[in-house]
Amino acid sequence: MSLPVDADVAAVLARSGWTRDRSIDEGEYTKPLEEEGFTFSEVAREILKSLGGLTVRPPVVPGQKVQPSPCDFDPEGAASGERDRFGPWERALGASISPLGELGQWIIGVTPDGRLCVGSHGVVEVVGRDVRAGLRWLVLGDGRVERFSAPG
Repeated sequence: MSLPVDADVAAVLARSGWTRDRSIDEGEYTKPLEEEGFTFSEVAREILKSLGGLTVRPPVVPGQKVQPSPCDFDPEGAASGERDRFGPWERALGASISPLGELGQWIIGVTPDGRLCVGSHGVVEVVGRDVRAGLRWLVLGDGRVERFSAPG
């Protein structure tokens, strides 16, 4: 699977060191977290092969209501020691969530069906119904967000 991105998203990712043929060993990120009880879907592994280790700094867009924040695709840094937080988020979405990185105080994750989400405390938000839409929201701030309460 090649990372599904639009040209404008690809341009932002490229400024962060990404190329369409980038492929790292995602095991350096997944192995330590699997030992903590996390699972990684094929979708999550493909995203990490392509984006793992990158920090994406979105451009500032004058006049845009919400400016996207930098995101770090380092799942271990974002989720190590946080497995207990994922249970309520997974119940709210009805699917397991594989950690991908962080966006400020939010943990970025993906479900096996490709929904990108961000979670913090008692809330999880789906920022894209598929990987393409989720990456568009993360790096351009373009798209709709669905918020779910995640009761413990």
